[in-house]
Amino acid sequence: MSPKPGHNIIPEAYLPTACFDSDYFSTADVVLDLEKKHPQGLYSLIASSNTSEHHVFPHQQNYLNPHEPPGQTTIARGLKLTLDLSPLLPNVNDLVKPPTIFIISTAANHALTIGRFIVDEKSQVVFQLPRFSIEPTIQTDMATAINQAFHVPEIIHHVIGDLDAPVQEAYLTYLTREGHLTHVQQAIFNASGHHVPYTIANITHLKEEHLKNSGYKFHAIFKRVSLIYPINFEGLNPSDVKTLILGDQIASGMQIVDLADYIINQVARENKNHGINHLVVVAPLSSIFGIATISLWAATKGIKTTFIASGSLLDSGPNKYYSPLSQNEKVTPLPVLQTIHHLAHPENVRGKMCVGCNWTARFGASPETALRDSQSEAEQKNTTNQKMITHAAGQTKAILDLLQKINLPRRTLIPESSRFKAHAENKLDVLNEFIEKDPVQP
Repeated sequence: MSPKPGHNIIPEAYLPTACFDSDYFSTADVVLDLEKKHPQGLYSLIASSNTSEHHVFPHQQNYLNPHEPPGQTTIARGLKLTLDLSPLLPNVNDLVKPPTIFIISTAANHALTIGRFIVDEKSQVVFQLPRFSIEPTIQTDMATAINQAFHVPEIIHHVIGDLDAPVQEAYLTYLTREGHLTHVQQAIFNASGHHVPYTIANITHLKEEHLKNSGYKFHAIFKRVSLIYPINFEGLNPSDVKTLILGDQIASGMQIVDLADYIINQVARENKNHGINHLVVVAPLSSIFGIATISLWAATKGIKTTFIASGSLLDSGPNKYYSPLSQNEKVTPLPVLQTIHHLAHPENVRGKMCVGCNWTARFGASPETALRDSQSEAEQKNTTNQKMITHAAGQTKAILDLLQKINLPRRTLIPESSRFKAHAENKLDVLNEFIEKDPVQP
């Protein structure tokens, strides 16, 4: 039986929260100002950079790849960056340690941001841009990518190494709708044996069309506000939590800031205070703008930040929503991969197209939605899906030559999803032959 109109029987604590007064907007304005005024933009914040190599397991399903027996490892190249936020907040170094960004380079990570080799309908191996990797097996790449990242000793130590009891002192929240695909909880357990409890936050946007007659004045750039539904914090002991881990992607950074603030306030309400001093964001797709904004907001709260990303950081378009791959060599362990990604685009749109367009649709909503929205973005920039697909395929030989030139094997761009796709289409023999003929053998 439904209640009578106007008779609200739902307690306020169970209603969604619209973040109209979010600190995000004033924080983002500071970042926007530096981005506009500094010749190097936000890349001027990079204070230090260190590269490394690590052995990690390449695939979760080795049986599909006879070239890699179970137990054999592959090389994960890592890039560790630290940011200096003092141009954004002069006394920041007195408040908190500098933000740390880990960017991991493996085939699984490359599938998310760079691209991959696939067997096409003509049984030819061609290069495919990430926005067209839309079958569900791309989810396996994301889980593998993050699992590999947490098997890098410095990363797992950086995230939970300072905690006496991670099961009590760390808490993980996945953001809808892609956050859970990172499988962070499983990755941490696989790498360390520690269990970190998790929950899922239902968070979305209120946009201009939703509030036409409300009188609310939207930010000039961010024509949206976060809408957060009540979160089930079962298993969370507010008095113990020190490290908050969020799993999602980062474009503008708005939802990460608003959710972190929501959770911190919830913990403080239940405990009269909060002890959260470390925010970890596991976001395979991460923009430099979003990272800078999240870091600055957290620093004003005395919270240090750590980010884990895949392949390369992203730039941001004018609306800070669609995010093309960065062309700055400082933010990838393998700059040649940025070259490959941009080479695979028609010349008139290089550095302009979002890596994934509709990220939610790409990672599991519907292929039709992903392709429709990709076509819409493409037409705005005077190209089409088909032109991009054809162009990328046509650059396959040039891409292979680039890999060979710097002694990188073809498997650098052959993730699990490529194998699953070929297997499902009875073309795995074509892909295996392509690997066998590789002049560069690991």
